[in-house]
Amino acid sequence: MALNTKDIKRRRKSISNIGQIAKAMEVVSVTKMRRSQAIALATRPYTREAMEILKTISQRTDPAFSYFLEQRPEQKIAVLLISADKGLCGGLNSNIFRKTEEILNQHPDSQIDFVVIGKKGAEWCERKKLNVIKSFFSFGDYVDFEQTAPVSEFIINIFRARKHDAVFAIYTNFLSALKQEATAKLILPLKEESLKEIITSIVPTYGRFASVNHGEPFSVLTENGSPLDKKFKWEFEYKFEPDIKIILDDLLYNLTQVEIYYVILESNASEHSARRMAMKNASDNAENIIKDLNLLYNKARQAAITQEISEIAAGSGGV
Repeated sequence: MALNTKDIKRRRKSISNIGQIAKAMEVVSVTKMRRSQAIALATRPYTREAMEILKTISQRTDPAFSYFLEQRPEQKIAVLLISADKGLCGGLNSNIFRKTEEILNQHPDSQIDFVVIGKKGAEWCERKKLNVIKSFFSFGDYVDFEQTAPVSEFIINIFRARKHDAVFAIYTNFLSALKQEATAKLILPLKEESLKEIITSIVPTYGRFASVNHGEPFSVLTENGSPLDKKFKWEFEYKFEPDIKIILDDLLYNLTQVEIYYVILESNASEHSARRMAMKNASDNAENIIKDLNLLYNKARQAAITQEISEIAAGSGGV
């Protein structure tokens, strides 16, 4: 029985050390999560309006004027796969990989190449023997626009060069600190339907970060200050000077960069939130296991004492 109590004490000490490490990682993750959330949430209003502009242009502009609007048969597809560089973030990476397999199953006859952000995504593609044409690692805990510019440039250039007919982004959309959702969205070419989906997903329909208008465009006021009738439809056309092609290409290039920056920010905020929850669960589980081991230790110690008393009583009775 003495050996049993020593074993329990050793297990209790090792689990206590693991729990302390998990608690420290949770505290660090909380700090990173709050800052990454603040960055992601701060970009949402601008991104939403940028996507509204993209949607309006795609509705009212002839695709022949810009390669960003050109629709082609999806024979060759590029997938921007955004994962984490590290593990210990719950099911975040696994959910991303399941979503990727769905895209692969939806396009069985297309050639699919991958542009990967994150070491976990690169390792998964290597295990699955998928073709990775470009990888980006070590963006850091807080992503800025300049860091994502090489990704945007590479994505836009392969589409402009007609090396790929469509580009999808598979990322984790940040809904709240407790919930993140693996999402696949069409990035290029610019289509009204896909842009509507992105605009809707920017503002959640429920939770702490939901908007009261649930992602609907802001109200337009008339000259007397009253809201414009929702049934009213704008009747207008765009005029570009001096050259429509130059202006469109430059404008759509910049707005597409904003779109890619947005999905990377969402993934970054989701990663820190998922890691914080994973570490919290780990530290809570460690505390529960320690409580169970304490109870087991006390029972073993009590049994050992009872046995010693019984042996003493039996010995004195024999004398």
